[in-house]
Amino acid sequence: MKAREAIDCIAAHRGDAIAVCALGMAANEWWAATKSEDAFYMHGAMGFAASFALGLALSLPQQEVWLINADGSLCMNLGCLLTEASQAPKNLKHFVVDNGVYQTVGGLPMVNQARTDYAGIAKAGSCPSMWCNFGVELRQSFVRRPWV
Repeated sequence: MKAREAIDCIAAHRGDAIAVCALGMAANEWWAATKSEDAFYMHGAMGFAASFALGLALSLPQQEVWLINADGSLCMNLGCLLTEASQAPKNLKHFVVDNGVYQTVGGLPMVNQARTDYAGIAKAGSCPSMWCNFGVELRQSFVRRPWV
């Protein structure tokens, strides 16, 4: 599944969840797909979107918060996953789109391009809110909604 297809799929199921979009690909593609003015676009804050989304989720426990992240942004702050796992807010869903580049800085390839299992990292850190495996699994997850 291409990045834009994943974003389109997530956007189609958002409902009234608060969307937090990481710098670069996530923010750009979310805007292109939704033209949403009620989302948080984390421009100028590479790696910070996960911490921001976690804070929102903890502050607004009755409101769903969806983080649309990218591999580059996640790699800038992998430690956020441990904090997310320790807090484990049930209202936070963390989506990571792996496009293999730092889009914000001109599409430079990630040093770990195509070799990192982000879902495996999340699982090892006991971070149940993170979704990385896109394609049929992403579409089916919205039908099953395993996080409810």
